[in-house]
Amino acid sequence: MRDLFNKNIKWMNENSHKCFVNKGGERFDIFYRATPSKEQGYPSLVAVTKNEEITIHSQLYPMKEAEKIAQSSAFDSDFVTVLGIGLGYVCHKIRDRYPDKKLVLIEPDTKLFYLALKYCELSFIDFDMLFVGYDDSGLASAYKDAFVSLSNKGNSYGDIYIQKSQERLYPYLYKRILNFLQRKSDFSLPERWKYKKFTTKKAKVIFIDSSYILSKECLSAIKNTGNLVHYIHIDAEKHDYDIFIKNLMNDIDKLKPDFIMSINHLGYDKEGKMMELFDEMEMPFVSWFVDSPNVILSTFDDKTSDFCNIFVWDDDYITQVKEKGYKHCDFLPLATDTNIFYPKKATQANHLSTEYPVSFVGSSMVNAVHKTMKSWLHRDDLLACFHKVVESFLSLKTRHVELALNSFDLKFDSIDQKDDFIAAVLWKGTQIYRKSGLDKLSGFMPVISGDPNWKNILPLEYELLPERWYYDDLCDFYNQTKINFNMTSLQMTNAVNQRVFDVSACRKFLLTDYRKQVSEFFSSKENMVWFDDVAEIPHLLNFYLKNDSLSEKIAARAYDIVLKHHTYNHRIKEMIEILRKRYK
Repeated sequence: MRDLFNKNIKWMNENSHKCFVNKGGERFDIFYRATPSKEQGYPSLVAVTKNEEITIHSQLYPMKEAEKIAQSSAFDSDFVTVLGIGLGYVCHKIRDRYPDKKLVLIEPDTKLFYLALKYCELSFIDFDMLFVGYDDSGLASAYKDAFVSLSNKGNSYGDIYIQKSQERLYPYLYKRILNFLQRKSDFSLPERWKYKKFTTKKAKVIFIDSSYILSKECLSAIKNTGNLVHYIHIDAEKHDYDIFIKNLMNDIDKLKPDFIMSINHLGYDKEGKMMELFDEMEMPFVSWFVDSPNVILSTFDDKTSDFCNIFVWDDDYITQVKEKGYKHCDFLPLATDTNIFYPKKATQANHLSTEYPVSFVGSSMVNAVHKTMKSWLHRDDLLACFHKVVESFLSLKTRHVELALNSFDLKFDSIDQKDDFIAAVLWKGTQIYRKSGLDKLSGFMPVISGDPNWKNILPLEYELLPERWYYDDLCDFYNQTKINFNMTSLQMTNAVNQRVFDVSACRKFLLTDYRKQVSEFFSSKENMVWFDDVAEIPHLLNFYLKNDSLSEKIAARAYDIVLKHHTYNHRIKEMIEILRKRYK
């Protein structure tokens, strides 16, 4: 078996132009066992799962079974696609019967494929194309041209043979791959799924989450406003799309929700299958973007739906989102949760007795920059002009990095690499921008709560404290500070960040850089103090540190405004009202 395995690996290396192997495709809860049969040299195969054992081939005569399958087939196309390799017996016999046809193999399970290499000889079968470990999205996006090149018509993928026993192991995945090969929709649902929405006063919501920072607030707000919510958690490390779809369909059938919701498009596959499902069901679904929708949506398929509702926390993104084909895009800013952020006094906790004159909470962006540089570190030309692009971006005073790129003749290896470069420019620009404001805190005994990289960026006089946990001790930190300082990320043009609402909910004073939403939400500097230029910062700090009573009055007015208009309860109510008018 070892000799045959090595021979097959050698054949694959020699034919790498037609062998595409993705190491990620397999179910970890399946164990394959080769068992003796009555045909010497041809074992049967059994798949063992937690709940059952599935026989892949005949336990008596597996090769004769394969021959019977091949002889009874009637393949008329110029090539045949086999979905599921088993131990290669059917592929052998199809090649025997159709020596002149082109033969394509799709095996989603890499573990099974490498087991099969011990029993079948690839050089004899001589596949014209071999795809291992890919789901339908991998086939559609990466190797679609290779498939089309095999067909004279260019609009089909030949005759298809499915290893039915393997299909039982991956029913949803096989269905998606087969629908891709046959150019069909994944979904054909009965009318019972297309029920009326928003027929009761209480909205019913399914919320999809992966422990994102705003999920807790949204879940609480849905409940606090008298609505019903069912929570689905996605484990990013162990996410199984087939199981997720199956469980989601069961939950929809039981709850009959009025809409599905997630943050930042979480749960939606990049090829638009989820959108296609919801469109077929006439199910409204919501993505509330609290990060750049341009960066996130650029990685998704162009499919859109009348049931897709995008909410953005910065209204500057609305035009661009609609230009991508998303019909429904509404403005929904950030807010605060008053169960997490609220006024505290020193008597409530001993550690609150320490008071900081000026503090800042935030990331240095060093890790964010390094993470987004990984895909282009090998490109000396991109490295050489990176800082020039950042300088151009900052001089334009815009969040649109693409405008800065227009001045440079840069070529990228892929869309993903370009997106990474743009993100790196954005985060580096934010780092430089934030530092320009933090430099003005010198002389006011500033305290910085953030990642350790700040110590390499800021002067030694700045006291650096560990990062604060948002749901635990950040409220305490805001309450301990006389002047909470804020410098907004450059991905926001008009929007104010979370800190503006959270600090105000603690009834503490905030000094922030200007964004259009600041003046819109707080109307004047009597309710919130902002600066238009970093040169103003030392004067403002000096003035308000000496005028405690005035800063307390401003903080109190901001507190009243936030509690009346800017909690997550307000945002969820507004979202549901928009959806109710749209789909009732």
